[in-house]
Amino acid sequence: FAGFAGLAEGPPWFQGDHMIFAQMGKPALAFTAEKMPELMATVTHTPADTPELLDRGRLVELAFALNALIRAF
Repeated sequence: FAGFAGLAEGPPWFQGDHMIFAQMGKPALAFTAEKMPELMATVTHTPADTPELLDRGRLVELAFALNALIRAF
């Protein structure tokens, strides 16, 4: 993902839903916001957790990065 300026590797994150797959031996990647601890405490899985909060530009960048990853194989 080096060619995608808006993406950065963060610390390991074991609390996400992706871990269900990882525990079953399935490859998994977690993508999240850099403010995830704050969001988990105040927004995630609450009525305030709405699509309007998404940064559409970052979501598009992630889609392009995943497309590049899949096509690399």
